[in-house]
Amino acid sequence: ERFTVVHLGGQFAFHNPTYNRFIRIRGKDGSDTSDVKNVDELPSGWTWERFEIINAKFTCATGKDSKCKSCKNPNDRTVNDHCALCNDGWELKGTKCEAVACPANSNGK
Repeated sequence: ERFTVVHLGGQFAFHNPTYNRFIRIRGKDGSDTSDVKNVDELPSGWTWERFEIINAKFTCATGKDSKCKSCKNPNDRTVNDHCALCNDGWELKGTKCEAVACPANSNGK
């Protein structure tokens, strides 16, 4: 296993035993790794290393001139001007590709 999942109540952290570090997402500054810490030593004040599963539901119009990236092939539209097929994790609901699965921490925390 590349990462050990650390359960923290309603949150999770991911520890790499090879490098003895946690992965983290630093908001708009991107992702990197923490300082060296053992798997059982995650400080309570470290928030970038904590992730939570959220129930997110996003919709995206796929009509004419849409910049939506949820279509497998934006040029492959039906006669009703919507996607014939959506990307993985999306399904077609009428004229919209709707997310059915989103990554943890996708709310920008």
